[in-house]
Amino acid sequence: MCQGMGSACMLSNAIPTVRHCCSPEDLGLALALNAVIKALTSVVTPFFIGRLIDAYGWQAAFLTVVPICLVGLVVSSFGLPKCPTVKSAGSDVLGSILLFMTLLCFVLSLATLGMSNIRPRASLVLFVASVVMACLLYMVEQRVRDPVIPFWLLGQPRI
Repeated sequence: MCQGMGSACMLSNAIPTVRHCCSPEDLGLALALNAVIKALTSVVTPFFIGRLIDAYGWQAAFLTVVPICLVGLVVSSFGLPKCPTVKSAGSDVLGSILLFMTLLCFVLSLATLGMSNIRPRASLVLFVASVVMACLLYMVEQRVRDPVIPFWLLGQPRI
């Protein structure tokens, strides 16, 4: 579970980090490199991990992560350019909580839809809750200075 949460944090923060650390001239190349690495690892990793598990057991899959992480830590400590520091504008805590709850209720409504041990009404209640929270999220995001989701962008023909 911890590995999955760490992976989710890394994947969701990769593009903003690249965007923050790269100049506009290098941004396209950096984003393309990031996408290629993600695609290659999602294809190559199951093959190699499968071979490791066949040869050494399931524990080998977890033990291989440690040296890879250490190499990544050393390379990133010395090989990456220093990013300029930017004063944070703050965070929209209420918007973040509402977005999380909206997505959670929506995904749970879809996940419980076909389950035989859960009443169909529960899925409907979760879906309605996700719609209500999405409306609340929209109202909250209209009032904050730095929203989690800038809804005004959806009305722009070009960004």
